Amino acid sequence: MHGMANEKPNLSIDLSDEALSKVRAGQSLVAHIEPDPAIETFDEQQPPYKTAIALPYVVRRGNIVWGFSGPSILSHSHGKGIYGLNAFGFTNAGPFYAILSYTSTMDALSERTVAVRLIPVATFRAFHFSTADRTTPVWSSKQGKNSAVMWEAVSSGCPLTATVEIEDDVALTAPVAAAYCRLNSDGFELRTHTELFPAFALACDTLLGEIAARNPDMLDITVRTARPFHLNDSVLSTFICASSDGTFYSMADIHTARRQRYREMIVSG
Repeated sequence: MHGMANEKPNLSIDLSDEALSKVRAGQSLVAHIEPDPAIETFDEQQPPYKTAIALPYVVRRGNIVWGFSGPSILSHSHGKGIYGLNAFGFTNAGPFYAILSYTSTMDALSERTVAVRLIPVATFRAFHFSTADRTTPVWSSKQGKNSAVMWEAVSSGCPLTATVEIEDDVALTAPVAAAYCRLNSDGFELRTHTELFPAFALACDTLLGEIAARNPDMLDITVRTARPFHLNDSVLSTFICASSDGTFYSMADIHTARRQRYREMIVSG
């Protein structure tokens, strides 16, 4: 154990050109982690371990990418109590990761804010990204409007993922919650699962500036003693309702009945 503690951390937040191309084509991410229990660990009751966290929700602006887990982890202490839901977010924007804490998705959406703790990646012994590489394209808005392939995928029970470029070089990837294939026309509509992400995922320059002003050590991947950074941020949703006719609406559009045009949609399964 003492030898392990003295090993130089093996840390990389980079996404290669190949990985970025896969993300643009609809693949999600995986965060590979070996915590250092002497500094920080996800679970104080575990012996030393390594893990990989699936990040099926991906938010991309240009080449800056955030992957989010959704609230898949129940924050608790065995024998003491339950504290709430945690979601993890990992990014190539800087050497830190995010833990989002809230009691329920609807509560956070109603309050329009989410509590976030940013923690240096330098607290890990090892960290790197990979792409999930679990899906293949089923339908693309750039390759035709034939929805028969969509029905084949939906009727097979195949889990689907949608990547929607909502504006130039800004895209969301999320698992599909429901898909409706039209009976009287060659078209379909899909709706993605509703999870949360902090607004800074689409405004990383602002976030990096705030960290640089308040906690610059966090931006140095070699500083293992950097403090966590706490903030409350506006909350956005992964929910997209998108149609094969080239239009979509987000949660913000529901009350106004507005539909927008997407640049591209890729459905994978």
